[in-house]
Amino acid sequence: MTERFALKRISADAIGRAVERAEHYRLLNDPEQAESICLDILAIDPGNGPARITLILSLTDQFQQGGGSHGVRRAKEHLAKLPGDYERAYTAGWSAPSRMKAFTRPCSTMSRQTRSSRPASMTRS
Repeated sequence: MTERFALKRISADAIGRAVERAEHYRLLNDPEQAESICLDILAIDPGNGPARITLILSLTDQFQQGGGSHGVRRAKEHLAKLPGDYERAYTAGWSAPSRMKAFTRPCSTMSRQTRSSRPASMTRS
């Protein structure tokens, strides 16, 4: 017999603490956990700015782990839901370095692998 467990939703009273916890997990380099918490918060309070910003930043943190174009698209979707031009521009500015690192990282890794796999006769002395 298999039992199904119902996941509990975050109560409205616990949203502030949940945002703090999501920020904490993000700073501990666990962006997937931060993303999950933020999505739970936004399911209850779709207009929660701090949760949405933390979600965007946790998504951009995952770019380096292979989030690819899907992660970029999701981050842009949430970025568009921020209430003001300033918030969108500010958050986009914070997320840009993560996106650039993700796009340049495979190239540098590939060139390093290519250099190390060359036969000795092809390497410079």
